[in-house]
Amino acid sequence: MSAAPHHLRIDGGRLGARLDALGEVGAVHGPAGEWGCARLALTDADRDGRDLVVGWMRDLGMDVVVDAIGNVVATRAGTDPTAAPVMTGSHIDTVRTGGRFDGNLGVLAGLEVVETLAQHDVRTRRAIQVAFFTDEEGARFQPDMLGSLVYVGGMSLEEALVVGRELERLGFYWYEHPMPEYRVESYVRLCRELTIPVLSPEIAAGSVFTRAEWILRGAGDMSRI
Repeated sequence: MSAAPHHLRIDGGRLGARLDALGEVGAVHGPAGEWGCARLALTDADRDGRDLVVGWMRDLGMDVVVDAIGNVVATRAGTDPTAAPVMTGSHIDTVRTGGRFDGNLGVLAGLEVVETLAQHDVRTRRAIQVAFFTDEEGARFQPDMLGSLVYVGGMSLEEALVVGRELERLGFYWYEHPMPEYRVESYVRLCRELTIPVLSPEIAAGSVFTRAEWILRGAGDMSRI
């Protein structure tokens, strides 16, 4: 990686503005002024959210690929094309009474990191990928984490294409597009609304997890990629 200024910091206001803008897509407002979101997977609201985020990715000059199950992966090239990329991201679909940060923060924080690096002309040896996966919540289609399950080979594309009609309707359907062979050096996910009952609130609040537990139904451990 090229030398980065010691004072390098993300722009919290810019990240917050993107969170607010995405949160308005499918926004729900409670009687006491609560802000929430109902953007179920592969609804019209999800399409609008996808279009918004993909637009930001392209504005940053990232190469955007949509695979056959609708997962979106944007890549900022590194200086070494032979090195496996580092991936971050999450999902942008929500449950029916979802928050504005769950999933969204993981994706948009990744974009903020990419923009900060570009702003300071910092090049990384490895490519950086920012991804969001289809139907991660499972609120509309089962199983949950469907897109990531297909991505790592835990479910065949044919099994998962119960969502195919909606992908086609929304313009995110490329059945002829082969699923890419995932090759990632590491995966980092920033999660805002994660409940871990085995940890005390004091410990959980400051924890960094070096090994993720993924519900992949026997597909393997994604923390190894």
